[in-house]
Amino acid sequence: MHLMVIDYENYGILNAEYHSIVVRCFEDNDIYHVGGKVNPTSDLDFINLKLIFCDLDQTYEMQGKRIHNVKSKKTIV
Repeated sequence: MHLMVIDYENYGILNAEYHSIVVRCFEDNDIYHVGGKVNPTSDLDFINLKLIFCDLDQTYEMQGKRIHNVKSKKTIV
């Protein structure tokens, strides 16, 4: 199986309020499919998993910035 790697940040998808996901449910030899065969359930699972990983990546990045900000603040006693 061939997996597509997409940098969603460059497409602004992580900043969208809503997402519409459309997957192909029909066979057509003139339309290329990266997985080699049409499997809408698998395609949807892959897209959702990729979005989950992007959310996790953003969460870890924001948390890292917060930790850095807390460590860099000077405490006056």
